[in-house]
Amino acid sequence: MKIATQIILLFYFCECFGQGVSNAYSARALINDNRYAEAIQVIGDCVEVPCLTELGLCYQKLGDFKKSTNYYLKVLETYPNNQTTLFPLSQNFERLGNYTKAKNYYEKLISLDSSNVLYYKLYGNLLVKLGMDSLAIKSYKRTIYFNPADLESATELGKLYFKTNSFQECKRLINKGLKSDSTYIPLLQLNAKLSYRENNFKEVVTQIQQIMSAGDSTLFYQRLLGFSYFRLDSTQKAIETLERYTLKGEPNELVHYYLGICYLKTSDTKKAKENLEKAIKIGVSENVTDYYYMLGYLEETGKNYKEALDLYQKAYTFDPRSDLIFMMARTYDWNNNKPKAIELYKKYLASKSKTFAEDAKKRLQQITK
Repeated sequence: MKIATQIILLFYFCECFGQGVSNAYSARALINDNRYAEAIQVIGDCVEVPCLTELGLCYQKLGDFKKSTNYYLKVLETYPNNQTTLFPLSQNFERLGNYTKAKNYYEKLISLDSSNVLYYKLYGNLLVKLGMDSLAIKSYKRTIYFNPADLESATELGKLYFKTNSFQECKRLINKGLKSDSTYIPLLQLNAKLSYRENNFKEVVTQIQQIMSAGDSTLFYQRLLGFSYFRLDSTQKAIETLERYTLKGEPNELVHYYLGICYLKTSDTKKAKENLEKAIKIGVSENVTDYYYMLGYLEETGKNYKEALDLYQKAYTFDPRSDLIFMMARTYDWNNNKPKAIELYKKYLASKSKTFAEDAKKRLQQITK
């Protein structure tokens, strides 16, 4: 509502309801200066609609959403379809965590004004919080239909397409948005994630460099850049990028795992072991098996067979892969424990795995002659 309209209405209410409502008009100057607590004092005990509306606004701005809601609900008793009241109420219930009521109010607002782009946008944001992705997609599409320039909503819609594996729609939306603004960082970020998902690692490197040139240094994308260098076999660049991440970012198991593999490639077994051990220490995913596997391999190649077997066994405990049986058999073999090696080579061949099948058959023939 425009300020001029508000002033006219307040003058009208002052004439109708007397001094109490005139206080609401006096409070407006304070509200315009963001002095909400003082405005509340000026309004006093006035219970007329203009006063209740201003009190609802003041308490909302002060973060007391419960009191704000109570005042707005009193206004609704008189004006049940007042959008100026329904809108802050929907926001209040959302902030209070009552998403169901917030959803109901947003839906009422949309029914009263089905072309209001802001209602669709905020409704979409709420639906994402509720996990109602298909409805959120419809709401964001409606938002963009009414306002094609809204790249923020386009990004949120793109995230939902990405989440629901609708990658073609996601790419189409990204390309359209970047034609409008080729430097819009959230869309560039989403584009890099999509390229990584599609294994287009060269594109990821190019896109993240573009993001960085636009002024963004978000650590997530530094990590993604390091992983992409790793996938492109640019080992030294991967090390440099991921080491920079470890200085600034939160501990991350995959970062240390990839660093471990990179250092292994450069024959720096000390740093490889350090990073793989860090990956295990902070590891919470199914990848822990790989971390133990690689540590076992490091110990095995260093002829530390007892340590290698212990690590392979730990890896096998997390995930009983057939390949680990072969690795344990080979370690026993190299450590001259032929009976145990024969037992595990046979167990591996019985698993029907083909990865090391020829090596296992050949070695069995040699040590059982």
